[in-house]
Amino acid sequence: MPGQSGLPDALSAELKRAGYRIYDGAASMSNIIQVLSHDGGVHVLHVLAHGTFRRKDQQTALLLEDPSGRADRAKDDTIVTLLKAVGSLPHLVFLAACESARRDSQDRNPFVGLAPKLVQVGVPAVVAMQDLVSTVTARQLSRDFYHYLLEHGVVDKAMNQARLWLYEAGQPDWAVPVLFMRLRNGQLFAREPRA
Repeated sequence: MPGQSGLPDALSAELKRAGYRIYDGAASMSNIIQVLSHDGGVHVLHVLAHGTFRRKDQQTALLLEDPSGRADRAKDDTIVTLLKAVGSLPHLVFLAACESARRDSQDRNPFVGLAPKLVQVGVPAVVAMQDLVSTVTARQLSRDFYHYLLEHGVVDKAMNQARLWLYEAGQPDWAVPVLFMRLRNGQLFAREPRA
C-alpha cells in the first residue's frame, strides 16, 4: 500500500511477479484495517512510516495518511484498538518506524508505546525501533531479518542475526531495532523440510 507516493512501474511489476498484492489508495489506518480484515487477515504486517514518541503523554504515533492522502497522526491506542477489532491478528508486526518501541526510562509501566501494546493484545512478535533509525539500517535490517526468519522460523534468532550484521557493518544505530515477543521458544512458524 504505497499511498500517495506510489511505486515506480518497474518495482510494482517486480512485486506483482513475486506474488505481492499492491493496494491502491491512501496508506491510511482505515485502508490498512480494511486490507487486514479480508481473507482471514495476514501473517506479517510490515509498516514503513515515520514514527514519533511524545513523553508528555507517553504515546507513540505513526505518521500515515488520512483517506484523502494528507498526513495523519495515528496514535498507538487507536492502532491497537483497530487491530484488535480485526479479529485475526498478524503473527508478526514489523515497524520500520522511528521511536515505535520508545518509552520513557522513568516510567515503570512496560506497556508504554506501540510495540509493547501490540504484544500485550496478542501479537506474537513485534520488531520496532527504540529511537531514530536511518533508512539504510531499516532497509538492511528488514532484508537480513526476513532472510534468516525464512531460513529457520525462529524470530529472536533471526533478529539477533540481523542485528549482528548491522553491528559488524559498523552501523551506529545497530542497537535501535528491538524485538518484543510472547512466544515461549521464539518459533514463529515451522519451516517446511526441503525435498
